Amino acid sequence: MLCQFNDCNYSSTRILTVIVDWSKMKELDLAVNINIGSEDALVALVSRITNADAVKKELIAGSLAASLINCTHILDSRQLQLAIFKARIAQTREKMTTRNVYSEILYNLSPNRQITQAFKLFGIQDTDTACLVITVGDSKESNMHQVVSLLESGGAVCLPFEDISQFNSLESIEKLYKIQEEELKVGTLSEAVVSRIAAKEIIA
Repeated sequence: MLCQFNDCNYSSTRILTVIVDWSKMKELDLAVNINIGSEDALVALVSRITNADAVKKELIAGSLAASLINCTHILDSRQLQLAIFKARIAQTREKMTTRNVYSEILYNLSPNRQITQAFKLFGIQDTDTACLVITVGDSKESNMHQVVSLLESGGAVCLPFEDISQFNSLESIEKLYKIQEEELKVGTLSEAVVSRIAAKEIIA
């Protein structure tokens, strides 16, 4: 398993901590000759958002250091684990496809290599009432606090990550990742989604 998710409380907010095990890079054929050790990311599920348009403007302006993700196509933690994992590797190798690690996470969630489409499908939109917030790096706690506080100023609340099923669409996920019925007879939807993300550079 690439990452271990642990629930913790941060600033009275329900936060999910993703522990990334860099020693497992070889399992995805993503090994690099560097000694990074391990690090973590913070993930929060936020609902009842009323100011998504204003927050999106702050994000585009570069005032916020985070990924704000539309929940529709997010199935589970494994999907996020792999997207974060690949983004951090690309950042370390200075081979990111997008401008920063947060846009790289969005890009990695997409099953194809069209950057604009990835942002449209996975980025927060002006009318969204729920989203996932992801922060990484040394300033992840303060960055998470900044984003969540901004969302909460509009009346938003944080929920346990397990509640993601209230906001996603299995039908949309299967359609986006082109999951065939035959695949689900021999494996799970989660496994099929992760395989699409892992093999994106080869088959997309």
